[in-house]
Amino acid sequence: LSGYLEQYINVRLLNLVLVLLYVTLVAVSYFIDSYFYLTVSMFFVGALSGQINVCNVARLAEWSPRKSGTSNGVMGFFMGISGFVGSVLCTAIINPSNQQPVEVTDGNNTEMLFLDVTLVQHTQYIWPVWAVIIAGLYIPGLFILRTPKSEEMMSSWIEDKEEDEEEEDVSPLILPNKIVDYGTKGVNTVISPEMDTSSDIEYAESDSTLDSSDYTSVETLQSKTAKTSPSSTRVRPNYSMKETLKQPKFYVLSIAILTLSLTLLTATEMYKIIAFEAIKDDRFLNMTGALGSFFNALGMLSWGMILDRIGTRYTFTISFVVMGPLTVSLHYSKWCRYGYLTNLCVVLFCTGIFTCIAPACQELFGRRNLSLKYAAVLSAQGLGCLVFFLLQLGQKHFYGELAFLAMMGIPAVIAGMLAFVTFI
Repeated sequence: LSGYLEQYINVRLLNLVLVLLYVTLVAVSYFIDSYFYLTVSMFFVGALSGQINVCNVARLAEWSPRKSGTSNGVMGFFMGISGFVGSVLCTAIINPSNQQPVEVTDGNNTEMLFLDVTLVQHTQYIWPVWAVIIAGLYIPGLFILRTPKSEEMMSSWIEDKEEDEEEEDVSPLILPNKIVDYGTKGVNTVISPEMDTSSDIEYAESDSTLDSSDYTSVETLQSKTAKTSPSSTRVRPNYSMKETLKQPKFYVLSIAILTLSLTLLTATEMYKIIAFEAIKDDRFLNMTGALGSFFNALGMLSWGMILDRIGTRYTFTISFVVMGPLTVSLHYSKWCRYGYLTNLCVVLFCTGIFTCIAPACQELFGRRNLSLKYAAVLSAQGLGCLVFFLLQLGQKHFYGELAFLAMMGIPAVIAGMLAFVTFI
């Protein structure tokens, strides 16, 4: 929704409305004492947070067109740190005395539940604290966020380009006032600062259509193409949204995000449930969740930087192929608490690939209508949440924990292989 609205509404105004609604809904949750109404409230909180995410992530690609992986990684790092802080905060407010859950049997189902009334009462206090923290972080950002001007986008591109040249020690490809634009028809044109730079800006891969008077060293074009990283030199398309929907890569990327949501939800929402059978220490598990959030933050930063160096294809393949088996192994590692801690941290490190969705969209489909493309791919996460919920219900009635974890992990390996084959 926000990817669509962003085309017609000023980004700052849209963000202001979304943030105000978001903070208000979180704050009023303090007064809700009905499970049904709380569920409805959280539905809208989730929808609003998704829209805010799309609005802001798309801006990173505009300000840092050739280093969007690193930019998203830095942003994702702070997202992970917020999870770490949130986990510690919840423990301090809700369960400071380290109350342990109790095994409760209801018919054929056995669950570990917290029965202490004070824990439920303390849960209410989280909402106003959460609202104040969110407002404190979001509102200053509203004054900073804006779409860059064409000159600023061009300046950012040139600065990134010059940094790459210094690192790789190659002859310069462009003059400071000129840049190559592939546009939408595959025709190379020279852009000056006065021209519109809204279309995708990329390197030229051959010198067949370039005039040597426009460039310092046209002779080194092909040698430069061979020397620099795949993510920097490969000619990227600049599809419209309609053209993007016709690409097989779009659906493979969507499948990858769906499977990523399964492993991410398993690691963040189920890690206590999985471990309770073997680790009956809520404080240790809270610490595990906090450290997992830190490793998730570290993974977001790392995968973003890796993507800028080796490209979407190899980054997604490595991450998904590693995280799949490790998700299944949570069933076995829980019998050694520190083994479980290590296992979960590595899984959450791998799920940090989440921050590379927008850079992947930019590399695979181009920067035109990036907000809409990113939002369209990200919608697969919602479907993944639904699949996760249904499979979780199935675990209670039809199959055990190991089968459930296999359903979470094996699709990730398949998605990694599909990414390797398709993202060329």
